[in-house]
Amino acid sequence: MSTVAVAVADGVLHFELALAYELFGSAAPVPVADWYEVVICGAAPVRADGRFLLEPDAGLEQLARAGTVIVPGWAELDADPPADLVAAVRAAHEAGARVASLCTGAFVLAAAERLDEPLTVEDLARRANLSSRHLARHFRAATGTTPLRWLLTERIRRAQELLEHTDDGLDAIAAATGLGTAATLRRHFHRVVGVAPGEYRRTFRDRRDAAGLSG
Repeated sequence: MSTVAVAVADGVLHFELALAYELFGSAAPVPVADWYEVVICGAAPVRADGRFLLEPDAGLEQLARAGTVIVPGWAELDADPPADLVAAVRAAHEAGARVASLCTGAFVLAAAERLDEPLTVEDLARRANLSSRHLARHFRAATGTTPLRWLLTERIRRAQELLEHTDDGLDAIAAATGLGTAATLRRHFHRVVGVAPGEYRRTFRDRRDAAGLSG
């Protein structure tokens, strides 16, 4: 049985945590010889969304023994990710684990220098030991959307965060989010967000500066 380790720390978002657990912890949509064992890993009991106390199944050292590591979104965007979590994610990757994030969990992957790996729906299907069709059916049942649309949305969300909080150019952001080139980033960003990346960055910073002046 393949192990999926879900890495948690204080501030983890319960929606993304529940999504990962539902997707990999539920029974297989079709009979398979080898499904998943889901293990919640953390250094200590953590607060999800600042409210719900969660007792991990294992410590962060378990990440290095897992086949797949998932980092859910977390709320503390203005603070550096916990150093022990970052180190454990990096060690897991070096040990051969597949590493993925949900939403703002990408900040942890960025800190661990693991954000630049390209990922396709076929990769997801292969890692789930399913055909692309079966993955899409199970994924839609769990999330309400398709794997491709979800993956693109997560990449655009991460691009928004980088546009808001860094001065990185579009080529660097495209590479960091798995979108490849600045042209691809511009095309998908405009379709999803409704404005070009440069305009989005200027608008965000103008509003932030105006809020700072008014404060």
